[in-house]
Amino acid sequence: MLTLLLALVQDSYAPDPEGFIRNWLVLAPIPCDAENNGAVEIDAQQVKDEARIQPKPGDAARNLTWTAHATADYFIDFLRSFGQPRGEDVIGYAVAYVHADAEMDRIQMRVGSNDQCKAYLNGVQVLRFDEGRSLEKDQNIVGVSLAKGVNTVILKVINASNQWQGCVRFTTKDGAPVRNLKVTLAPREAQEVVALGQPVGTINPVRVALNPKTDRLLVLYLNGDLWEVDVEAKTKRLYKKADDYMRKDRAPYLQALGLHVDREGRVYVVANERKQDVKPWIAHVVVYRDAEEFLTFDHPWGIGPFNHGACHLAEGPDGLLYLGVGSRTDHGETGKDEHLDKKGETEWTAAMLRFDPKAPKPEVFCRGLRNPYGFAWDDQGRLLAGEHGPDAHHPEELNWLRAGKHYGFPYVFGNGEKPMYPDAAPAPEGLAFEPPIANLGPDARPGDVPYYSFHPHSAPTGMLFYKDGALPERYRGSFFLTRFGNFLGKEPVGFEVLNIRLEEKDGKVAARCETFYKTSRRPIDLCLRKGRLYALEYDTIDAQRPSRLLELR
Repeated sequence: MLTLLLALVQDSYAPDPEGFIRNWLVLAPIPCDAENNGAVEIDAQQVKDEARIQPKPGDAARNLTWTAHATADYFIDFLRSFGQPRGEDVIGYAVAYVHADAEMDRIQMRVGSNDQCKAYLNGVQVLRFDEGRSLEKDQNIVGVSLAKGVNTVILKVINASNQWQGCVRFTTKDGAPVRNLKVTLAPREAQEVVALGQPVGTINPVRVALNPKTDRLLVLYLNGDLWEVDVEAKTKRLYKKADDYMRKDRAPYLQALGLHVDREGRVYVVANERKQDVKPWIAHVVVYRDAEEFLTFDHPWGIGPFNHGACHLAEGPDGLLYLGVGSRTDHGETGKDEHLDKKGETEWTAAMLRFDPKAPKPEVFCRGLRNPYGFAWDDQGRLLAGEHGPDAHHPEELNWLRAGKHYGFPYVFGNGEKPMYPDAAPAPEGLAFEPPIANLGPDARPGDVPYYSFHPHSAPTGMLFYKDGALPERYRGSFFLTRFGNFLGKEPVGFEVLNIRLEEKDGKVAARCETFYKTSRRPIDLCLRKGRLYALEYDTIDAQRPSRLLELR
């Protein structure tokens, strides 16, 4: 299954000399009701939300597989290529991703079909034809615009009997083919900047951040080593070993989980040490600024594997630094290990902290967050954070964080669900909880109804707000979120970068979530540089392929 998710480097294709798209993803044949004519069937959705589908080779729908197809002529011959099992009273979908170097206004999309057809461009219906006919070039001509970057073209064609065909090309107003277009069979291009792997003496990469002073990217590894990436040169070098800036007498077991570079180029690293020379064991949190111990505090080490630790650090629009600290329990349990404290959560855990960079004394901003590994502010100052749910298959959450609020952990999960544990901690009387943001789909949720917020175990990680830049215009003013991914359910979930657009009504916020980039590796963090989006991979299931830093286009 993983080999079908995404190729390492996607092939691209040029339209033919007349401008016809000759490379498509095709889903066919889909049976339709013989008693209905094409004018009726053309308006039925044989694939859910057909205007906005963005399949990849190997994706499944309607007991069929989206298949890469190169046409023998200017048109798709559905009957010859896909009609052997059934060629009459059928429907076929064809999808192509057309890449434009610049925005193109006032061009034409020219479509031909045998028989009825619909055409969509970037989620908008641009053509509906509901009569039978034989195929000719340019039977329907529609004025359209192509966005800079990726444009999704969807052609749906119905056949009652005989021939079953369709074609699409883009031209200027005078009919000349539009040049400098390329076609791919996956919605997103991912260009490798550098392969990261596991350099000698280090382990997996966990964070990436832009150094505004050098215009280079810094990558933090779990053991505290920092690597610098020159994007233009596609090179990497060891920037600082942990020994170069961390305390020499630090505990042997350490997890570095946070990285921030301020406007002055000062590098902050968040480290979690496990002190085992005391009982119960202590989590000693250190925020380093360059070679200085900038902030320290302690809390009891986590129960079992659940020391989520201090993780993401970022500067808010108020000029203060915000630090997410995950829980030390799965669901508030006390645990049985004699080396570990049995209090459950503490003052500094399962919370968002903030402090003044000029006087680093932390205060609690809000509570009830099991693991806020990634968070970001939009241009309205709204702070959003992803949150991991517990092991008992409750949802992962997306929360709008506000001062003084409580977001449920460990008392409720998702849309008010109670923990599925006999030893669940009872909620204090009178404590009010803020519900997560509803995911309105179409992606990152089970089922077709609003969900609070993501599949269980999909593990939301790095997050950022994209105001403007090199991506297509439709992504302006939206969030991007990595989902680390897991195989703990019946199907793999996550392994992707999501695009999230907020909708607010009557003071309540909901989210439209779409898959932006799908991968077989585990994306863990994101950053922006010169308006371009970069994704960091933590690891891969296939040990032969190292993790990478990617530019997503």
